[in-house]
Amino acid sequence: MARKLHPDLVLMDLQMTGMSGLEVTSTIRYRFPEMAVVIITGHEMPGLRQVCHKSGACDFVKKSRLNQELPDVLAKFLISRA
Repeated sequence: MARKLHPDLVLMDLQMTGMSGLEVTSTIRYRFPEMAVVIITGHEMPGLRQVCHKSGACDFVKKSRLNQELPDVLAKFLISRA
């Protein structure tokens, strides 16, 4: 889908069928380095934020904090692209 739609920003779930969100994030960032990826997850594991950043994600939001954090993440993204 990233190749077909070529979005500026991808919201990626960490747990998916087939490939993990980390694998897909790494692939997207390798093939399309200009695309930003924000990982969204319900997992609460220590160190997960760092693992997501290592995969190429520009940010990380827990589903439990989605309403509070996603607007700021999106605003930060838009400001960085201005």
